[in-house]
Amino acid sequence: MKKYHGIRIVGVGRKAYLEFLRNLTPQILLLGFTIHVGKQLDLTSIDFSNWLQTLIFWVLLISFFFAFSINYFSLLSECFPDIDRLFKRQANKNRDKKLITICSNAALFRSIVKNRPLVLIEIVFLTIFVNIVAAVILISGVRYAASLMTAIQG
Repeated sequence: MKKYHGIRIVGVGRKAYLEFLRNLTPQILLLGFTIHVGKQLDLTSIDFSNWLQTLIFWVLLISFFFAFSINYFSLLSECFPDIDRLFKRQANKNRDKKLITICSNAALFRSIVKNRPLVLIEIVFLTIFVNIVAAVILISGVRYAASLMTAIQG
């Protein structure tokens, strides 16, 4: 595989970035429904009379976190396929040598810093961007849930 020099999100990761943005709408809807369902729950006490709404809330919340993490990691793996190979190689080393995962991840991080500092900078900026997008999703989800509540209540 040929090494790519440049900003990957506008180069080889352009399609993955557009896919990431396209997948934000379902995440906003999931979070909005989660907030709407969870607004009436009292999570400080255990009450089995409201088990169905509680179950729906947790299923929606877990679905949101899965959707967000899958979307983020697919963006990372498409933009940085060489990093994905490094993680797989490190996982194989863990299986062979029975290393502790934290130590192996620290070794992988040192390897990335030493060998590919530009890739590390891109990953940091991409992560910051994704966190900003997560905040926007949260705000949009809350606004959507609030407008849904006012529409239902009349």
